[in-house]
Amino acid sequence: MERKIIRRMSPNHFNGRGGETPIMIVNHITEGAVQGAVSWLCNPASKASAHFVVARNGDIYQLVDIRNGSWCNGTAIYSKGKYYYKNSTNSIVRGKAVNANLFTVSIEHEGYSYKEGRGALTEEQYQATLWLHRHIINEVKSKYHHDIVVDREHIIGHYEVAPKEKPNCPGPLFPWDRLMKDLQNKGGGAMDNASRVKFDFNNKKFTVDGKLIDGHNYVQARELLEKLGYTVGWDNALREIKIK
Repeated sequence: MERKIIRRMSPNHFNGRGGETPIMIVNHITEGAVQGAVSWLCNPASKASAHFVVARNGDIYQLVDIRNGSWCNGTAIYSKGKYYYKNSTNSIVRGKAVNANLFTVSIEHEGYSYKEGRGALTEEQYQATLWLHRHIINEVKSKYHHDIVVDREHIIGHYEVAPKEKPNCPGPLFPWDRLMKDLQNKGGGAMDNASRVKFDFNNKKFTVDGKLIDGHNYVQARELLEKLGYTVGWDNALREIKIK
């Protein structure tokens, strides 16, 4: 299922990533309604932004190009204050003497970390962020030739980057286990195994069914070859595939 991304581009970002590659996804909670969050993150006075914001109704907003660093996961390299990178509980952040904004992709989720009835993601919101995580993984692969590892060291919460300043972001009800299982194709979810893959080969455009496994999108060779106009058969005597 393809989803529309609503673009509300923010002026608050780094131009580029200072030579870094996005290797992690960091999840946040807005602690407020989506329109207010998007407005604030696009306001120069806020000095803050995120790459994406996922609304409770499943809408996805993009505020910063994935090739730029957003201002959402900043760590301080030379100061030992609240945002000092060595305070991080994540071994990757703690081991990189670089502003974490330069090697992360940030997702804000509309909601509240503790507010009764608003702390958990809605089902529409969950399916949207599941799709978005996969979209980010594919975009990073396409643009940087890097596979974001699908585990809890590389897909994390803001509280793991800045535990002293943001100890409750994105909150105790964030569905980490379900998200990891669905991204690894070990559990349920509306987007469990199939992911349509688009091809443009010699001006011939088509799509085939794929399967996302550990951040890699795989397609069946037979379907792909037949879409390209080849005939695929099996020679039982020789025990080999014949392609004509």
